[in-house]
Amino acid sequence: MCISGKAAFNIDGQTIHSLFRLPINRDDIQDLSADVANFISVDLTELRVIILDEISMISLRQMLWIDKRLKDIFRNDKPFGGKHVLVLGDFLQLPPVHDFAIYSGFPNDPIRHIKLTELWHSFEVHRLTEIMRQKDDAKFAVALNNMARGVMTKEDIELFQKRTFKALPPEAAREKNLIRLYPTNKLVNQCNAETLRGLLKEPQLQLEARYMLTSNIDTLDGLVNGATGYLMNVDLEVPKNNVANTNDEQKPMREIMERRNYPDDWTPFEPISSKFPRGKNNQMAIERTQFLMVVAEAITIHKSQGATYQNVVLDLSKAKNPLRSSLYVARSRATSASGLFIIKNTDFCGPAPPKENEQISLELKRLESAKLKTSFSHLQNTERQSMQVISHNVQSLRAHIDQITNDAAYLHSDIILLNET
Repeated sequence: MCISGKAAFNIDGQTIHSLFRLPINRDDIQDLSADVANFISVDLTELRVIILDEISMISLRQMLWIDKRLKDIFRNDKPFGGKHVLVLGDFLQLPPVHDFAIYSGFPNDPIRHIKLTELWHSFEVHRLTEIMRQKDDAKFAVALNNMARGVMTKEDIELFQKRTFKALPPEAAREKNLIRLYPTNKLVNQCNAETLRGLLKEPQLQLEARYMLTSNIDTLDGLVNGATGYLMNVDLEVPKNNVANTNDEQKPMREIMERRNYPDDWTPFEPISSKFPRGKNNQMAIERTQFLMVVAEAITIHKSQGATYQNVVLDLSKAKNPLRSSLYVARSRATSASGLFIIKNTDFCGPAPPKENEQISLELKRLESAKLKTSFSHLQNTERQSMQVISHNVQSLRAHIDQITNDAAYLHSDIILLNET
């Protein structure tokens, strides 16, 4: 599960809000009705392990909410309702929006602080060392990691200085699938308006321009908040009946696509209608029908977390003191240094490391002492006085050879027996 629909789709998962019926704002969580709780418990009968991705963006309140929901759903007072929980992410990336990171605690609420600390400190850490996004550009990957910690070398700074420009170079402007990143919504809106040569306040659509969805419409189909794509056509034909968000392949929108001979890789979606009260004590309701999308030739750095792009323009020409985490996330969206273009009026300057008394520094230091002790750690002992023989039944040695050559338990064994049945 993830905090955003875009990240959830990337791992074929769900958002924590949709699965656990969490509030969107910072209001405290409400108890589920008996019917809803029973429905979720039936749906999750086979659940054993929960994986939470992008942990840096999950707030301390949301972690307590997830714990409460699992306890209520499974009627179990153990942490997380007795289920195993794995969390993935990097605390040097972006923190929660308008809230606090898990490790911040509740300094003004001792009871909640104790509950959260007991819950969070029960986790053990296993560090993943293989970088996938920049796997073909090792120097770039190392420089990014050093930048995140504020310990950049002279070579790291030179690498980023070579990718820093006062204006977008011509070769970058010719690149396709170029995404522009800005620190604020204001700068994003200005760029999008200039790109489409109009004002965002006026209704406008431009074919082959990039747009981004602003709500989760159909997670299974990839129509999630933050997903980007190109507007290829606007069809004014109205489907006979609205059966959107179903798995029926014969729904009206698909029938229209087949009749028009639209390409199979085009994804259709319809306007969404929603109702909301006119005021708190007003009986009148307003119904709004709209396409939940905005121009996305440029997007904010926050919207980009979890995404991967071949060509990234990070425009800092009008930015005022962006956070170290924002700079790290923005630059690490590119798969290689050659695909990164930093627009800046001054030379590149590496960010300072976090201070020793900052919460992030204290938490990273604590995590170093909370390492996971695996059940087979004794197999990595190099000072044993006996011979070690390891036997393993493998389905395909060729397919899993990397797991063997990177596993210390295998490498420290005197004899390895591999069976294939």
